[in-house]
Amino acid sequence: MEGVKKIYNNITKSPRDDRMYRGVELCNNMKVLVISDPSTDKSAAALDVHIGSMSDPSELPGLAHFCEHMLFLGTKKYPSENSFTQFLSENGGSSNAFTSAEHTNFFFDIKHECLQEALDRFAQFFLCPLFNSDATEREVNAVDSEHCKNVLSDSWRLNQLDKSSVSPSHPYSKFGSGNKVTLDVKPKENGLCVRDELLKFHSSYYSANIMALTILGKDSLDDLTNLVIKLFSDTEDKNVSIPEFHDHPYDDEQVQVELKVVPIKDIKQLNISFPIPDVNQYYESKCLSDVQNVNVRFNKNLHLMLLAMKLLSTLLGLQPCHYISHLLGHEGKGSLLSELKTKGWVNELVAGGASGARGFMFFICNMELTSEGQDHVYEIVACVFQYLEMLRRQEPPDWIFKECQALCEVRFQFKDKENPGSYVCSLARCLHEFGIDDVLQGQFVMKYFKPELIKMILSHLVPSKVRITLISKLFEGKTDLVEKWYETEYSKSKISPEYMKEWNNVLLNPSLQLPEENEFIPADFTLRERPQDDDSLLKVWFKQDDTFHLPKSCLLFEITSPLAYVDPCHCNMAHLFVELLKDSLNEYAYAAEIAGVHYKLENTMYGIFLSIKGYNHKQPVLLKKIFERMANFQVDPKRFPLIKERCEIALKNFVAEPPHQHALYYTSFLLEELAWHKDDLLEALEEVTLEKLKAFIPDLLGRLHIECLFHGNLTKECDLQATKSNVLLELFCQVISEPCFNTLRTQEQLGYIVFSGVRRCNGAQGLRVLIQSEKEPSLLDSRVENFLQGIEDYIKTMSEEELKNHIEALAVKRMDKPKKLSSECMKHWKEILSRQYNFDRDNIEVGFLMTVTKEDVLAFYRDLLAFKAPRRHKLAVHILSKSKTKNADNESKNEYDENEKTEDADALPAQTVIDDITAFKSSLPLFPLVPPYHSQPTKSKL
Repeated sequence: MEGVKKIYNNITKSPRDDRMYRGVELCNNMKVLVISDPSTDKSAAALDVHIGSMSDPSELPGLAHFCEHMLFLGTKKYPSENSFTQFLSENGGSSNAFTSAEHTNFFFDIKHECLQEALDRFAQFFLCPLFNSDATEREVNAVDSEHCKNVLSDSWRLNQLDKSSVSPSHPYSKFGSGNKVTLDVKPKENGLCVRDELLKFHSSYYSANIMALTILGKDSLDDLTNLVIKLFSDTEDKNVSIPEFHDHPYDDEQVQVELKVVPIKDIKQLNISFPIPDVNQYYESKCLSDVQNVNVRFNKNLHLMLLAMKLLSTLLGLQPCHYISHLLGHEGKGSLLSELKTKGWVNELVAGGASGARGFMFFICNMELTSEGQDHVYEIVACVFQYLEMLRRQEPPDWIFKECQALCEVRFQFKDKENPGSYVCSLARCLHEFGIDDVLQGQFVMKYFKPELIKMILSHLVPSKVRITLISKLFEGKTDLVEKWYETEYSKSKISPEYMKEWNNVLLNPSLQLPEENEFIPADFTLRERPQDDDSLLKVWFKQDDTFHLPKSCLLFEITSPLAYVDPCHCNMAHLFVELLKDSLNEYAYAAEIAGVHYKLENTMYGIFLSIKGYNHKQPVLLKKIFERMANFQVDPKRFPLIKERCEIALKNFVAEPPHQHALYYTSFLLEELAWHKDDLLEALEEVTLEKLKAFIPDLLGRLHIECLFHGNLTKECDLQATKSNVLLELFCQVISEPCFNTLRTQEQLGYIVFSGVRRCNGAQGLRVLIQSEKEPSLLDSRVENFLQGIEDYIKTMSEEELKNHIEALAVKRMDKPKKLSSECMKHWKEILSRQYNFDRDNIEVGFLMTVTKEDVLAFYRDLLAFKAPRRHKLAVHILSKSKTKNADNESKNEYDENEKTEDADALPAQTVIDDITAFKSSLPLFPLVPPYHSQPTKSKL
C-alpha cells in the first residue's frame, strides 16, 4: 500500500470487543491505529506528540502549552480562528487537548458523516498552523487566566513545589503551564518574539516520527487507512529523538530531605516519595507505573492520586511496581492503612508508582493525616519502613502475582466499551508506550512473574533515599521559603540523623501482614436469571441487559427517610452515619473494590443512596454485608471524633474553592426551596455528639422506603409542552455554544473558564452562562448581556443549512448510546429519581427536534431570554475576590468602549440585590411538580 511502511493486522483485543483494529506505520514513521466500529454513534480521532513541557526553552516556560493553545486558532488552509471549533459544534462534535511533561495530546469527536473534513482540518494543525500575531497576543491571556485559576489550588501548588524544590538545572524543575510573565512580559524585555519561538518550537518538535494517531469511525479498515494516508502522509518526518532524562531529579542532595508546606485549604497530609529507575520496558511483568503524569495539571498529590489509583487503577496500563503498590496500598486487615487507622493517625493512604519522564520514576506513599497523626509523623514513616522491611525479608509469594494476574485478565476480557473520544485519546498515548500488537492489552497484560524486579524496586525504597513532604496549616508563620510561581510558603531541611538511624533499624511489626486471599475475585460469568420481589416498603425497577452482554450488573438504591434533612443537625448526623458506616466497611470492601465490585454510599436530601456496580457474581455477598452492617451499626467511639473532624474540615475548606464553584453553589442554593447552607451545617456540627448520633441512627433506619433499580446480568420472573421546552432550550444552547465561547473567551479574553449550557434541577431548567475571570463581575454580567442581545440577529441571519446542522448535531448527541452498562443504568435512574419515568425520552424529544424551525427558536428566545422577554427570569451570582482592588476594577471596565452599549441594554430594569437569602427564597413561588410521563405500579420492568 503506497505511503505505508508496515501494516499490523494481528492486534490482540478482548474476545468480546466487536471493533476491528489495524496498526499502520506510515512512510514518514508516524504510528497509526485505525478502528472500525460500524455501530458507533460518533467518530473520533486523537494525535499525541511525544514532546511536552520538559522540552520548553529555559527562557520561555510554558511554550509547549502555549503552542497547544495556538494550534486551534487557524491554519493556512482554514485561517479563521474559530473554524475548527465551529465546524465541530455545528456537527455534534467537541475537542480538547492537554500538555504534560512529555506529551501533547489533541483529540476530537464528531458525527461520522463529517469525519473526513474534520480530519482534514485537524491534520493542518501539524502541517501549517498560522500562529497569527494578534491571536498570539490575545491567547497568552487565556494561558495566563488558566494559570490564575490554579494559583490557589493545593494540588497545582504541591505539584509545582515538588518540581521547583529540586535542582533548577534539571528539566523536571520547569514551570510547565506558563503565564503572561513567562510568555509575554519577560520575552519582550529580553527581545524575544514569542510568535517566532512558537514557529521554531513547532518546526523543531512537531515531527511525524514522534507522533501517534488514532482514528475511530464507522468506515471499513481499508477506507480509514486510505483516509490516513491521504491526510497525514505529508506530515514531515524531522527525525526528532524523543528526549530522555537519565539523571534523576531526586539526586543525593534531594533525598533524606523534609519539606514543610503551608496549604490553602486546611489539609493535613504526609507525602513520602522515593526515586526509582525507569522500568517501563517491563510492562508485561506489570512492574510499571500505577499513575502516569497524564497532564501537567495532574501529578503526585493525595487528592488526585486517590482518584487516579483507586478508581482508574489501570490508567494507560503503566503500573510501576504493581505488585508492591498492591501490598503497600492495601486497605484490608493487616494492612499498613489498617494499622495506622487503628492508632488514629491516618484516614486515607495511597501508594504506588508515578512516572516522571523517560529515564526516571518515583514511588510514593501519600496519606491524609488526622490531627493526632500530625504529632506522630515520624512514627508513621517508621511504620512504612516496617512494612517494606517485612516485604524485603521474604520471597515474593507467587499467589499474590496470580491473583493480580487473574484480575487483569478479567478486566481485559470483560472491559466496558469505551467512549470514542476518550478511547482514541488514551490509545494515541499507548502507541508510544507499547508495541502496536500489544496496544490494547498492554495496560492489562501481566504475563511474567519476576521476583528479581520486585526485589530491585524494594531495594530503592529505603531510608537513605526517602523524601518527605508535610502539608499542614500548623506551619503558617514558621517557614522561610516561597515557591516562585505559586508563592507557596514552605521550608526545606535535612531529616534528623536520629530519625534516619531509627528507620534504618526498624523491627518487624506483628500487626502488619500480607493480605488474605481475595474472596471477591469473580469466577462465574454465566448470564443468569434472578427474580426480584417487592413489598409495600420497596419499589423495584428492573432491566435485563440486552445491549452489552457482560457478566456485570448495577444495583441502585434510594433509601428515603423523612428524618434525613429535617434541619442542619439531622443532615450532619445522616452524613456522619454514612461516613462512619463506610469507614467501618473499608477493610472488608477493599477486596471487593480491587476485584471489580465497586460500591458507593452517600447521604442525600432524601436519605441514603447506595450503588453497587461491577461483576455480578459476588455482588450479593457485598450487598448482604452492607445491609447487615447498616442494620446493626454501632458507632466506634474512637473513629467518631476523627470522622467528625474530617467533615468539619471539608465544610471549612469550601471557602478556598475556586470562584466558579461558589457561583454554581449559590445558584443552586438560591433556587432550591430546601437547602442548608454550609455555614449552617458547620455551626450545627458542633451540636452533634456521640450520644446524639447513637440515638439518631435507629430513628433514621426505622422510617424507610426503598426504591431500587436492578440493571444488567439479571432477569425478572411527558407531555408535549415539556418536550417542546426541553428541546428548544437544548437547541438554543447548542446554537449559541460556539459563538459564546468564541466571543467571550477567544475574542474578549474575559477568562479561561467560559461555559454556556442547560441547567436542570428538580424539574426546573434554564440557560446558564458561567465565567471565571480576573475582571470585575458586573463587567462580566454586562458582556454576557451584550452577547445575548446580539444572538437574535445571529439566529435571524443563520441559513437553513446551518440550523439543520445544529439540529442534526444535537440529535447526534442525544442519540449517542451509552458505552457501558453503568452509564445506561444511571440514565434510567435519573428518570426514576425525577419520578418522570420517561424511559424513551431521547427518541421522543429527538422526534420533536426534527420538526423545529428557525421561527420556533426565535419565538423561544423572544419569550424567555431577550431583554424585554415577557417571561424572562434572571439570577446573577457575582463572586468577588477579597483581593480585588478598585483600580483593577476600573481598568477592566475601561477595556470596553461605552459605545458598545445599546438602547436595549440601557433600558434594562434595575437589578435587585439579594441582601437576605432566606427572605428572597421565601418570596418565590414553588415550581409545580412535574407529572410523570406515565404512572407505574409497585413492580415495574423497563
